[in-house]
Amino acid sequence: MDLERLPELLRETVGPRARVAAIESLKWRQDYTVLLVNVEQPETRVVVELAGPKAELACPFERTAQLHRLVASRTGLDMPEILGVDTSYGRYPWRYLVKTHIAGVEWVQVRQQMSARERAHAFWQLGHVLAELHYIHFDSFGELTADAEVEHGQSCLEALQARSRERIRPPVMRERFLELLEQRSAWFEGVKRSCLTHEDLHQHNLIFDHQCDAWRLATILGFDKGWAGHGESDLARLALWRGMSHPLLWKAYHGVERPEPGWRERRPVYQLLWCLEYARETPVHLADTSQLCQQLGVRFERFE
Repeated sequence: MDLERLPELLRETVGPRARVAAIESLKWRQDYTVLLVNVEQPETRVVVELAGPKAELACPFERTAQLHRLVASRTGLDMPEILGVDTSYGRYPWRYLVKTHIAGVEWVQVRQQMSARERAHAFWQLGHVLAELHYIHFDSFGELTADAEVEHGQSCLEALQARSRERIRPPVMRERFLELLEQRSAWFEGVKRSCLTHEDLHQHNLIFDHQCDAWRLATILGFDKGWAGHGESDLARLALWRGMSHPLLWKAYHGVERPEPGWRERRPVYQLLWCLEYARETPVHLADTSQLCQQLGVRFERFE
């Protein structure tokens, strides 16, 4: 990816005298990159995401930017400030998102440094913030537009069916999962409370900072998969992922948001959707998928 015009972009988004002091590559894929840039005049650090026309990722930067603003205005969570976003290719050879950098350490690294008491408090913070996110409600279910509005108002079941068709790549397992949703449709009839659902609260997207001798949840990254779903989906994935659950997380969360009836029956359905969406041929992932399929009565051999 050609970065020749990056200084020009920074002068436009950060300040007219902005100058690149150093660049660190955080992620680099086909026609897509994430950069941490040290800037002088003014002295600051920004995160720059660039995606060209051949990028494999969808990169809905404008929607992500709007979700950042929404979360910043409706919760107590610190969010990076959006300095610039454009997906039109009007002035540059790539789509871009420029935002301020919030210092911190990923959960995958910091949890090893914490005491048991500090980890418990970290989970309590996550449960409280997650309840705040899920308190951002929508009138219906479905994917979100660039303005963070529901694109096509649907029921919970209809939205899950549409999302499954879009995200499950192995065709045989996609059809079997859709059959499962049809067979278990009664489980979703009473689900009416649509909210902002992150869907990607994994150990690299939770950022903690050490201040005043205590670990604080500094921010949450990765809102590009966010949609108008149900908070049960986020909770189900956390319960499945190793190292992402703790009794204090559930206590803090349920102190704000009460689970809807039938949650325990629906949980493995959400979990299986994730397993099929991220179809990986690793022993652990295959074992998790197989166990959930057996629990739900879905036939599974391997991903195809």
